Amino acid sequence: MAEKFDVRLSEKYYSPDPSLRQNSWLGDYQTAYNEFRRDPDAFWDRVARELHWFSPYSKVKEWNYPYARWFLNGKTNITYNCLDRHVLNARRNKVALIWRGEDDTERIFTYRQLYREVMRVANGLRKLGVEKGDRVCIYMPMVPEQIISMLACARIGAVHSVVFGGFGAAALKQQDHRRRSQSCHHGRCHLPPGQIHSAQAYHRRSDHQRSECRTYRRPAEGTQPTGRDPP
Repeated sequence: MAEKFDVRLSEKYYSPDPSLRQNSWLGDYQTAYNEFRRDPDAFWDRVARELHWFSPYSKVKEWNYPYARWFLNGKTNITYNCLDRHVLNARRNKVALIWRGEDDTERIFTYRQLYREVMRVANGLRKLGVEKGDRVCIYMPMVPEQIISMLACARIGAVHSVVFGGFGAAALKQQDHRRRSQSCHHGRCHLPPGQIHSAQAYHRRSDHQRSECRTYRRPAEGTQPTGRDPP
């Protein structure tokens, strides 16, 4: 006998405070949308000009159905726009990232501090031999170092693949099998029970060799970080 579920769905709409809409970067949504509809290329050209370009683009879009190419001949770096341009002006000491852990531990990074951390990891990746186009697997809990690793990869042109930190060794292997990552960054402490060594176990089972596997250790209650990962 099939079970019957009496599920009633109700729709609720939550409108933002008018002051938030008025002070948003976009401004009035309908006005912006109408501008986009009138001339999409002009709209995106205006948006793109707010970014820093090492080489300006010659054309906003080249559309050959079903393929599109954007900002032809332009050259930029997303992390430069995220960090450098703020470090080089009055925002350098403004807060760029606020992180709060499960135990209410709080870490705050200014643009300058975040820039220095990203550059440190990016230079470390280069020292390990990671180059533009290489693939890096990021298997970490939601800590600032996860964001720093992603920005560091983008900084040097490496392709990063973020894998959910709750996966075990077998699931991690499945996720990474087709990517053939050259490097893996993973967390060591405060992971779900039984998963502290998932990344190490995966690398022992993996059927391909990567150049490096780097571990980020957080202090955990009752856990003393060691100099080497367990065998």
